[in-house]
Amino acid sequence: MDEGLTVPTGERHPAVSEYGDGWVVVRSEAPIVHLTTWFADLWTRTAVTGARVILETPPTTVLGETVRATIDESRGVWLVRGRHGLYNGRTGRLVGSYPAALELGPPRNAFEISTDFLVGERPQVVQLITTASTRHRAGESVVLGRDLEHLAAAAGVVPVGWGPHEPAIAAWDPARLTEFARRRMPRQTTLVVEGSSSDPLAGTITARRTSNGVEEVTTLVTGAGPVGAQQTRDRVTGFAAALAELAATRLTLFAITLARQGRADLATSPVLQPPAEPIALLIGAPAVKQLQIDVGRLVERFGAIRTGRGRLPAVAVPLAARDVPEWTELGRVLEAVGFDRLTEATGIRWN
Repeated sequence: MDEGLTVPTGERHPAVSEYGDGWVVVRSEAPIVHLTTWFADLWTRTAVTGARVILETPPTTVLGETVRATIDESRGVWLVRGRHGLYNGRTGRLVGSYPAALELGPPRNAFEISTDFLVGERPQVVQLITTASTRHRAGESVVLGRDLEHLAAAAGVVPVGWGPHEPAIAAWDPARLTEFARRRMPRQTTLVVEGSSSDPLAGTITARRTSNGVEEVTTLVTGAGPVGAQQTRDRVTGFAAALAELAATRLTLFAITLARQGRADLATSPVLQPPAEPIALLIGAPAVKQLQIDVGRLVERFGAIRTGRGRLPAVAVPLAARDVPEWTELGRVLEAVGFDRLTEATGIRWN
């Protein structure tokens, strides 16, 4: 067995149900899977060994947003025990073995999709998914978490707790969160942020040292309101203004927000999910300067919002407020500024 997957006594990690060459299986019967202490510890150990995690659940289990993101980002796999065998809970593809689950891509035809995956579910709310990166000068004045507070407020919710794993039992306090990350420097720190049961949010804050200071990367999933409600539509179409406000008070490098329909608790079910659509893009001042972007042209052509601090302009582009499909509008914006150059300048992940 890989050393990284054992506890100090030499026994198998308590989360592991089965293992093989380069993979471990974790089985859970919980109604919802969160990034608990032992789950977070397992991911740390597998990252050291290079093994990949396979989470196996019944079809009644859903994934909390932080676990879902962790599985996707670490090339893990969520397998579901359906009526006709195991299938990938993210793509619906039927799989015959654990090793095959790690190798198979999305289904190529309808015969490779589990019928359990195609059941679907009625969406309850519009969810907003935001990733934002801000640069801070290294020093005692740095306070992490303000970006997340701002983005959450724009969606009508507030952060309640934070911690290294779920449940995030420490009461929300940016000063203490910042001190926790500062004590761990120069190591990178990623912390989980949660909302309340009535107004859920699922977020992470990653702080890391760079040659330019401290970079804070915020990811946040919130509900914007019920599907079809006017207040929900207003929050979605107006979210570019929230990104613009973000860049008006700090050195935001980039931000992108997408919207999708889903569950009110923000969890992911092992069924076909509605696609997410981009609704707002922020190009921060460093990229605007590096790429020599004509902000005025973007304002005129796309209804963009000029923002930034002083003589360092940034630009926020609304993608959901025009009579054009959101992905089409994003494509036009990227074509106007140069997709490859923008990706290199900002480090944006587009999938």
